[in-house]
Amino acid sequence: MGSPSVRITSRRILLYIKRNRRQVLSFLMFLALSALLWFSIKLNRQYVHTVTYEVNFNGMDARDEIVALQPPLIKLEINTHGYEILFFRFSRTPVVTLDLDQTILRETAQPGVFYLTAQSLVARISSQLPLSSSVLSVKPDTLFFRISRIQSRMVPVVPVLSSGFKPATDLHDTLHITPDSVLISGDEARIGQTSFIKTSPVTLPTGEGAFRVTAALINPYPEHLRLETDRVEISGAVSKFVEKSFMAQVITSDTVITAGVLKNQTVEVHCQIPAEEISVFNPLSVEVVAARLVKEGSSLFAILEARGPAYVKKIRLIPERILVEPVSD
Repeated sequence: MGSPSVRITSRRILLYIKRNRRQVLSFLMFLALSALLWFSIKLNRQYVHTVTYEVNFNGMDARDEIVALQPPLIKLEINTHGYEILFFRFSRTPVVTLDLDQTILRETAQPGVFYLTAQSLVARISSQLPLSSSVLSVKPDTLFFRISRIQSRMVPVVPVLSSGFKPATDLHDTLHITPDSVLISGDEARIGQTSFIKTSPVTLPTGEGAFRVTAALINPYPEHLRLETDRVEISGAVSKFVEKSFMAQVITSDTVITAGVLKNQTVEVHCQIPAEEISVFNPLSVEVVAARLVKEGSSLFAILEARGPAYVKKIRLIPERILVEPVSD
């Protein structure tokens, strides 16, 4: 019959350490010294290691900007001690800064595009490396840059809106955007391509009453443009609307007058008016203009356009065009 097995528990382990603490302490000391000796031997040896450097520039004209056509990074393959590798692994990406007053960027065949050989940076970087380190190779061998002239101009802000207004409700007036334009600065080419700045999507409230919301501005070229502000405030009011109908006299433009006379001089106007404006609304504030001409076969028609206060919505004209009768000689 075999001997009974002995259960190893934490209590037994602690009891053993307590009884043999001198032997355990000696073992741990020798283990630590062995590990330290092993690390010293390993870290003192020479290894091949890759170090990444970021390239920065200073001394630029305030009106110019250097744009890297690839990541402004160079990778150096170096031969160095293990403890130096350990230092590189736990440190931030090193930076080499070039003063443009002392650095020559050579121009390529493409106007405005310059290059700099990575090998020319090795002398500057070598001064930052330990004396025992040596550079074996550099990648990429060439860095390409474009020097762009910085420009600024004001462009309008265009809100991106969605709404689900309840029946018979709408915006009381036009939206108020603060600021309604923004100063953009950056690359000359991108400035020329940017005629407005959009906001992030904004959902308008559906209930009646005033509202005020904040919207972020969307930079179309975040790497090439800077916006004076990144947010705007959009405000307005939602009102209940009622339909209003009335007759209006048609105003004839010079273009139509030279072509002839209108067969009809009045039209029926249907529109939506905020309930709170009904008592003070004046139909004369809505103008109907015969603005332009279209020809269908042998007939000439004047196309009608309605113009009125911003709070007047969904204007419908009956008819939408009027026959123009030529004036007989």
